[in-house]
Amino acid sequence: MRWQDFSSSLAQNATLYRAATRLHEYDAINALLLKTLREDFEDAGVGLPQPQRKRAKDINDRITALGQEFDRNIRDANVQLAFTEQQLLGVPQAMWRRARRDDQGQVVLGVDTPI
Repeated sequence: MRWQDFSSSLAQNATLYRAATRLHEYDAINALLLKTLREDFEDAGVGLPQPQRKRAKDINDRITALGQEFDRNIRDANVQLAFTEQQLLGVPQAMWRRARRDDQGQVVLGVDTPI
């Protein structure tokens, strides 16, 4: 919760945003990084009046909390699905080659994280 509050507050820091708008683009990679950085500040509501900025922060914090809860639910549910090797065509073998097999020889994978 504290990290989430810090992160959303940082994204609305007007001083950092102004500094980011003054940075120079030296090459294509740098330009993309700066464009993304500036857009992230703007998406967080840095340019809004204070009451609306607070509301944007509250919404962003809630979205983050819901995402964390969703990830936790997926992880804790421990859902396992069985796939034939034919169904896994296109999936890199390194992701499933050493996975557990069920009694029909199907590859058993969890929905939480790839192997």
